[in-house]
Amino acid sequence: MLKRRGFTLIEMLVVISIILLLSSLMIPGISKVRKKAGQVREQSAGRSLAQAYMLYSTENLGRYLPGYADEAAKDSEGNAIPHPINARYPWRLAPYLNYNINGAFLLYDSGDDTSDEDEESYQYRVSVYPALGMNLFYVGGDESGTSGQGLKPIPAHEAIFGKFCVTGMGQAVSPSNLILFASAQHENEGKNEAGFHKITSPNFTQSQWGGAWDPDANPSEFGFVDLRWSGRAVTVMLDGSVRMMDEAEMRDMRHWSNLAAEENDPDWKLSRL
Repeated sequence: MLKRRGFTLIEMLVVISIILLLSSLMIPGISKVRKKAGQVREQSAGRSLAQAYMLYSTENLGRYLPGYADEAAKDSEGNAIPHPINARYPWRLAPYLNYNINGAFLLYDSGDDTSDEDEESYQYRVSVYPALGMNLFYVGGDESGTSGQGLKPIPAHEAIFGKFCVTGMGQAVSPSNLILFASAQHENEGKNEAGFHKITSPNFTQSQWGGAWDPDANPSEFGFVDLRWSGRAVTVMLDGSVRMMDEAEMRDMRHWSNLAAEENDPDWKLSRL
């Protein structure tokens, strides 16, 4: 009868070394796959948002949904959403997404336990931190005026600055090149986290963004835009198309403003007529 021999210490160390080596080779690949899956998921969410945005417009006589407006909003149970939670775009767009909150808005949680979160806290989080922020000053409009330093899309302001905000179908000269939504981020307790309800352009009446892109800078320095996908942002255009745009493309004002596109000026700034 043959006597079985166990593994020697050296043999076990060799096997463990091989396993560790294979693991070290696999981890970067797994990380890349996960990151790519996240990007694809965000692109899919962007398409859903664009479809819902167009549906809203169709049902509202061609008027685009304002990015910020004190308009009525309800949750999936028909309960009124309180102000100012209702004013940000997500809850007013939610009915046109069949309230597919997680699938369309992709809330990137900070890691805190939200199991005991009350309804109003949840509603607030949905309204402030969707994965994709809206180009609300130049498309749809910010009726609070805060994204444009008090400049609301009203006739009195348009008489001075021109039709700076696209508010309805047929107004954009190039819908396929005009940003509607893009990957966004916010700052929370000194740390940058994915998701914010608005994005602001590189230029307004003067330059608004900082120098070269810095992922550790305060998000407001780059209009809350987040180049989180290998230096690019998921970008949803007004025609519903979705593309990946790098920093140079995101700095081109022709992608932000209809007036910049009309003048074919990538460095365009808002000025009096």
